[in-house]
Amino acid sequence: MRGSQAVLSQHFGDLGNEGVEAQWRGALSTMQDIYAFQPERVVCDAHPGYHTQQWAQAQGLPVETVLHHHAHAAACLAENGWPREGGDVIALTLDGIGMGENGALWGGECLRVSYLACERLGGLPAVALPGGDLAARQPWRNLLAHCLAFVPDWQQYPETRAVQRQNWPLLATAIRRASTRRRPRPVVACLMRSPARWVLKPNPGKVKWPAGWKRWPRSARASTIR
Repeated sequence: MRGSQAVLSQHFGDLGNEGVEAQWRGALSTMQDIYAFQPERVVCDAHPGYHTQQWAQAQGLPVETVLHHHAHAAACLAENGWPREGGDVIALTLDGIGMGENGALWGGECLRVSYLACERLGGLPAVALPGGDLAARQPWRNLLAHCLAFVPDWQQYPETRAVQRQNWPLLATAIRRASTRRRPRPVVACLMRSPARWVLKPNPGKVKWPAGWKRWPRSARASTIR
């Protein structure tokens, strides 16, 4: 990024996957070769456990961190051509876990944002996230945590059958000891009768992408925020 100009790479996915991280490092090296630049600083996610921050801290350059959900909201502003001097907007960031203010973990927030600032106005009540990231792959865990917190008679509802088929009493004990986090999307997915476990099986040859996705470039592209 230079001034108001930004060159965006393709999307990579979870850098916790070794293959994905290798692709990301390769693309970064290619962009540096093509544009022949030496970075003066690195901007990365505020979560200290993310690979991007660990990489940034190892570069020997000044590092600036950005709150995960502020970054999502700012990206939406840029994608929709919101000017830099356009003022604040209200953003609903219904994303997964992200580092918030004072080390708090956010997920499902109402924010007042501009490109440069972010203020949390409110959010969904925090509940335990049983199993950490495992709750994203097994959404019934997240649904159970919300049921225990907010719906005393949850076993009477047919939408909770996916939970009742699991060994939920054991997990309920663990939930009482867990840290509080928010992750709204898996809860909604489970209520919509998604499978109790999500398994990712990449098969690019058979994927039918929505028409809008076909317009996204496979490689880097330039963007300007005016």
